[in-house]
Amino acid sequence: MTPGGGSAAAITAALGTALLEMTAGINQKKAFNRQFARHLKKIKKIRLELLTLAAEDAKAFLNFLKVRKKDKKSRVYQNALKKSARVPLKICALSCEALRAAQREIPRTGRWLASDLAEAAILLEAAFRAGRWNAEINLKSIQDRRCAEKGEACLAKLEKDCSRTKNKIIKDLGYGRRAAS
Repeated sequence: MTPGGGSAAAITAALGTALLEMTAGINQKKAFNRQFARHLKKIKKIRLELLTLAAEDAKAFLNFLKVRKKDKKSRVYQNALKKSARVPLKICALSCEALRAAQREIPRTGRWLASDLAEAAILLEAAFRAGRWNAEINLKSIQDRRCAEKGEACLAKLEKDCSRTKNKIIKDLGYGRRAAS
């Protein structure tokens, strides 16, 4: 029954982040910079957290399956929904964070790594969108409207940032409309 869509989103984001990490690592070897050494560590931390979220999403989904036939207003059902929304929300946030990190690599990235960085951006945006769908389906059923609206607002803000950043990366790497569509 698992992994589900949230786990797939997390793994996709981890793959995109791994490409970013590889690009940043090669860039760092070409021209060592203390600031970018910290940047590289942050990218690795994001990748590892995304892999952890893949397992957390599977666990949240299995927990939801256990309670799905309970009263939809019950505390146990609502808590399962909240957990099922929280994990993909984190996946979305980390996908955007990784995209911002990818943007920082553009000036250091040569033509041989440009396609890897562009592919990382595309994978990270795809992971964001998949995570968003998983979060939204759960947010719609949460009775606590304040909680649901907070999640929806977070997703709307992240989506603008995510799309804008991915498009800028693609354009700045010289792929223009060909790769953006």
